[in-house]
Amino acid sequence: MTTEEVARLWEYWAIGKELEEQVKPQPRYGKQAVAGHAAKKGISPQLAYECQRFHECFPAKKDVEKLIGMELAWSKIRILTRRGLTEKERWRLAARAVSGHGMTARELQRIVKEKYGRPQPQVTFRSIERKAGRLLEDYRDAKREVRQLNEESRTDVAKAKRKADSAIRRLLRAVDFGPQKRN
Repeated sequence: MTTEEVARLWEYWAIGKELEEQVKPQPRYGKQAVAGHAAKKGISPQLAYECQRFHECFPAKKDVEKLIGMELAWSKIRILTRRGLTEKERWRLAARAVSGHGMTARELQRIVKEKYGRPQPQVTFRSIERKAGRLLEDYRDAKREVRQLNEESRTDVAKAKRKADSAIRRLLRAVDFGPQKRN
């Protein structure tokens, strides 16, 4: 691992730490804060989120020193910061990534995907609120449809009854029994 790569890891960790301190107290402005901070640092918002996740997963300086000692590249560290991995699993995978011949970032990515699948979405109050709103709207739509079907069926039954009555009256008119003669 070159000194440039080591310096970059420390820089990314520091950016992540700054973001953690800025964004955590003000979750409403998280995206804006990350985008603004990224612009100040001259990096993309995506990289800023990755830096924040890096600091979140490896908050202690000794963790970063350990990663540097293992000579893990940023591409592998990004994979290890995936949501859903526990701290123990992260370190186990990091050790696997460097043991023996080591493995490429692609191989590590494949192992993580196979074992852990897609990361679970983070549940927030806002996401629950949005889902509840959609479900409530779906419920109201279904209720409107039921009401409409009930009204249509009542109308259909009434129409059918009127039609049957009309047919019976026509039949009775057509068959005029008149006065009957007894034999």
